[in-house]
Amino acid sequence: MNFLQRIPGITGRLSVGGIFKVLLVFFLLCLIPSNVISGQTEVKVTVNEKKSLEISEFVINPSTASRNQLIEFGLKIENTGNTRLSVTPEILIYHGSELVEKISFGELVINAGSYMALSTSWNTGRSSDGVYNAIVTISYDNTTITQAGSFYIKPPENTQVRRSGGGGGGIVFIPGTSDSDMLEKVADNIELVEVPVLIELIRGEKSVFYLGIRNKQELPLNNLELKVSGIPDEWIRFNNRISIDSGSEFEIDFTVIPDRVGDYRAGITISGEEFETDTSFIIRVKDYPEDWTFPIINRNVVLKDKDEVRVLLKIENNGIDTEEFEVIETIPKSLASSIDQLRFDRKPDDILEPDPVVRWIVKELRNGETVNISYVILNKTDDLKPAIYWPVKQILKHAQTTSPEPVEDVESQEVEKFIPSLYTAIILLDTIVIIGVIFVFVQVRNYLRRR
Repeated sequence: MNFLQRIPGITGRLSVGGIFKVLLVFFLLCLIPSNVISGQTEVKVTVNEKKSLEISEFVINPSTASRNQLIEFGLKIENTGNTRLSVTPEILIYHGSELVEKISFGELVINAGSYMALSTSWNTGRSSDGVYNAIVTISYDNTTITQAGSFYIKPPENTQVRRSGGGGGGIVFIPGTSDSDMLEKVADNIELVEVPVLIELIRGEKSVFYLGIRNKQELPLNNLELKVSGIPDEWIRFNNRISIDSGSEFEIDFTVIPDRVGDYRAGITISGEEFETDTSFIIRVKDYPEDWTFPIINRNVVLKDKDEVRVLLKIENNGIDTEEFEVIETIPKSLASSIDQLRFDRKPDDILEPDPVVRWIVKELRNGETVNISYVILNKTDDLKPAIYWPVKQILKHAQTTSPEPVEDVESQEVEKFIPSLYTAIILLDTIVIIGVIFVFVQVRNYLRRR
């Protein structure tokens, strides 16, 4: 008998399958001391999407206007749901049952918990007197919400004439008028090289505009007299006597502090010993209520050298700090029919339409900050009426202001876990070692027998 045959359990014909059956029973018995315990686990569950939108503010300024005045609309919408929405805001203007105008902002996207401020203006034109209703409709996800406001277009006021001495001479004061034709009688010896077409001002604030004159003759022009009409004398300050050297240009500055809202046709007359020339333009005086929280845009339009129209948009943020501010400008086709007819000092971020509609995006415009956007229309035109009444669309995207309900939530659930004890783990490890040792000995024994 050899050495392996003296080991108990190795004698006889013991198969490997038999060994594994015995050890399997032994292993199952080892698991009996294991524990079954209860506990909690966190899992993500899907919450139903909440699509909800509110119109938090709709204001109309002014509430009473004259014909050919601009009415401004301010609208704030808030996404009170938990998912971002594509919305289509429109303003419908009615006179009685008649739809007078539809103003569309196109399709916009507003994030959950955020709100967006929109503003634009509408020219009353030759609209009839009376009460007008403005209805906001916002469509999203097969749902439409509305809110209404109203304004009044009053009949034309009677012309008042004020006579006073001083810089401007006799003044005709016509509140609310708007004959938008630009008139100019040209003299042979001088040329107006920079002429205002539209000046927009805020009531009570000081503003400066300019008139450029060129002396076309070889002799100097001395002691030219300037007169201003159409606005009160107490509004404006300027030098009413000037002289221009031969062949040179002279820029006259006018300082204005208006105190009454309306559109005013201002005239400037320049006269010398043997000639007289004049021009006229519109001064628009605007005012806003204390609770107006939308940006204010003042537009200045100037004609330069009779073949360039320079447009300046002065944008002042009058609300809260904004995440993103968009200005959408639709240039009248009678002034420019193609984007190629424009030269931008600040390049637009997007060209929405080539005929042309452009958009500028201003990042992080803080409350009280001012941004200027200017460009030049290179198309020569004799009709500047469209430059007088020219609405601007504004879109403000504010940062998230509320915490929306999450689309995914974390939920705790009760679970039961089978946890082996330490004692069971030790026995299991020993069992695996024993199985390996026995298997090796069996293989060695069978090998010796075959020899």
